[in-house]
Amino acid sequence: MNTKKTSKRLFQSILGFYRSPSGLLLGALFLVLCVGLWTNKIVVTVSLVFFAVALPYRLMREQQRSDEHDETIRRWTYGQVSALDALNASLGNQVKGLEASLGNQVKGLEASLGNQVKGLELQLNELASHQALSESRQSGLFGEYPQPFSRFLDKTVTANLVNVWDHALNLNHTLNHVEWLSLHLQDRERASLGRFATTLADMVSRVLITRSALDRNTQILEIGTLFGLGSLLVHEAVRPFCDSLQTTVIDPFEGYYDRGRFDPPTGMPVTEATFITNRQILGIDESEIRLLKGLSNDKSIFEAASDRQYQVIVVDGDHSYQGVKDDVERYTPLLADDGLLIIDDYGTDDWPDIYRYVNELVDSGQYELLGHYSRTAAICPKRD
Repeated sequence: MNTKKTSKRLFQSILGFYRSPSGLLLGALFLVLCVGLWTNKIVVTVSLVFFAVALPYRLMREQQRSDEHDETIRRWTYGQVSALDALNASLGNQVKGLEASLGNQVKGLEASLGNQVKGLELQLNELASHQALSESRQSGLFGEYPQPFSRFLDKTVTANLVNVWDHALNLNHTLNHVEWLSLHLQDRERASLGRFATTLADMVSRVLITRSALDRNTQILEIGTLFGLGSLLVHEAVRPFCDSLQTTVIDPFEGYYDRGRFDPPTGMPVTEATFITNRQILGIDESEIRLLKGLSNDKSIFEAASDRQYQVIVVDGDHSYQGVKDDVERYTPLLADDGLLIIDDYGTDDWPDIYRYVNELVDSGQYELLGHYSRTAAICPKRD
């Protein structure tokens, strides 16, 4: 059994040897020698030996070159694959870096755009309010409304009124409160003679500002009143919130500025009689309204008004820079300790001097701007 295995292994070894180039060459030489010896011819033997040596050698060299070429290609391919792998890894890192960078930029842009959107929303709300409030400018005196000031109050304007004055004066109103008040003011104006000479939003502002300054026994002073509806409607609206209320009105009742006795939009006479009629229509007791007929810079008028302290003073008289300045400086000493001033037509293109003077007051540090909306500003002297 062992002899058979040994013989088999020997045969396989010999066969493997002769399959190799060296074995083939040796086998060929052996075969040639045998043929040469058998034929006994030297020339034939030499030729056969040369042929037998040259051919296998050539074949062996071709095989060697082929192997070397294959190895070169293999190494080049391996190098290219390695380079591609490295490039892949590098690109992967760059992509990750770009993704992280772009992610941060996107987050930054989202935050920035979010803030810009909020800012634009606030600006759009403000523009919507101004558009609504300036509606009468577009319609003019010959449009839908019989007065040059808007009587339009939409949800945006109502919400802005609540936000501005509740924040500025620590009030606590709802949209329903302001909507009801605006409807009430319109109804009372339609029932009266003439008009209130400002927008509906500004009339609402005057009522809200006055409510914030009420005392149990409240005194209000208005400089300039036209038909009296500005002062009378505020008086009526705040009367339920205090024990006693008196309103003093200063006006010469000599017509509408320099346009004569009659108000251009309504054709109603600007007179004391019209004021009294409106007081009666609104059902306000005569004892609660004091008329001082004359100009606010008249010495006798000022002396008459100086007999009391006022929780609210409305400056709506002479709209020139000097006129507003004189009224504020002259009548501010009559303010109660927690009193405030309402400045009409602040921030409008029609009366730039009012805006300039009030801003100078605030910038001087002597007065504080509590808040403003549309054409109305609330200010008070700086207090310790």
